[in-house]
Amino acid sequence: MSRRPLLILVSVFVVSRIVLAWLADSPQIYRSGEFDATGDAVFYEEWARRVVDDGEFPYREVRIEYPPGALPFILAPRLAL
Repeated sequence: MSRRPLLILVSVFVVSRIVLAWLADSPQIYRSGEFDATGDAVFYEEWARRVVDDGEFPYREVRIEYPPGALPFILAPRLAL
């Protein structure tokens, strides 16, 4: 690959990452009216709070609808606080 197409490809990648990072940090952009694209995140946060803070057991006391392999990804943000 010559230098010019490679430079264009890397530039497009970097710009797209900057735009996506900005969008990730600006949820008010995609939260509007009745539609909330982050709705499931509220469930994950509540499940994590109950497991980490209240000491409840996943699947027995907290009705998590995902398989056990998803637990690290649900609990990690709460554990990092």
